[in-house]
Amino acid sequence: MNRLHAVLLTALVVWSGWAQEPAAGTIENLVRAVRSGMQAHQADEQIARVVDGIRLTERLDDDVLEQLQAEGAGPLAIDALERQRDVSYRLPTPPESLRLFEAPAAPSAQEQSRALEQAHAWAMQYTANLPNYLCTKEVSRYTKRKDPALWQKVESLTWEVGYADRKDYEKLVAINGQPTKRRTTQGVMSAGEFGFYMGIIFQPDKETKFQWSRWSNLRGRPTQVFSFYVDQKHAEHGLFLPGNRRALTALRGFVYVDGETHQITRIIYDADGIPSGFPILDDHTVVDYGYIEIGSEKFLLPVRSRLRMATKNQINRNVTEFTNYRKFTSEVKIEFEKK
Repeated sequence: MNRLHAVLLTALVVWSGWAQEPAAGTIENLVRAVRSGMQAHQADEQIARVVDGIRLTERLDDDVLEQLQAEGAGPLAIDALERQRDVSYRLPTPPESLRLFEAPAAPSAQEQSRALEQAHAWAMQYTANLPNYLCTKEVSRYTKRKDPALWQKVESLTWEVGYADRKDYEKLVAINGQPTKRRTTQGVMSAGEFGFYMGIIFQPDKETKFQWSRWSNLRGRPTQVFSFYVDQKHAEHGLFLPGNRRALTALRGFVYVDGETHQITRIIYDADGIPSGFPILDDHTVVDYGYIEIGSEKFLLPVRSRLRMATKNQINRNVTEFTNYRKFTSEVKIEFEKK
């Protein structure tokens, strides 16, 4: 074995050992691990295993995930990062903000107002401009009880979703891939991806408070991120439990406004002000919108959402994919349950 071959072999051994035993779990080290894996052209599955093996000591937020995704992190790595985000939400934030990419300077106050005005005008016409359509909604539900227990898949649910005459309809059609006649299912569920929360955030009578947050490189596009807050009186965000137990909360979160089109490409929202003593401690949702062709036109529609809901002893995680969009016509004979 010549010297060059020996050096290369040694480097591979070092990489293998590092991948199995990642460095201390700071966000900076996590980002470095994922970037190093991508630069070394490691398989998506291997990078995901490295991410899963890191025991974080700091909270992982969505801005890190969106940047690593923009840099090319694969779906398995992103899924592992989302799992880490959902178990680290109670940890302290990093002492210093991590500079993830070379962002431009913050827009002027006038430019921010203009972007919000255009986003508001688009949001207010969003549902009115939607076509009648059908799509498939696949919900994968997971739970994690105690650290360091692994995530357990609870079940997968398939819904047929329709939008016609400005009303949403849905029907449960399969559980774990098997057809079902059940109309409902128990467990953690969410709704409102098709414009409901967009309406809450942007309706003038909700008195939403917006503030510039940062630039994002969401899916490789310059995107303006604004934080928002809607108080409990105007938001009335509902958390529901069996036995008619419920809590109405305020909403806080972020809206992502595309830097060119000023359309909304992501919404993140959290229940704010959950009453003390209520079993649900945390409620966090991320909804991503993408361009979908229906008929001969393209529309910005939900493509994926992630829900985290935590109690004292358990974290629940739902991953929802919206697929198979097609036009709803008079020939389609499906009886939906009204939402």
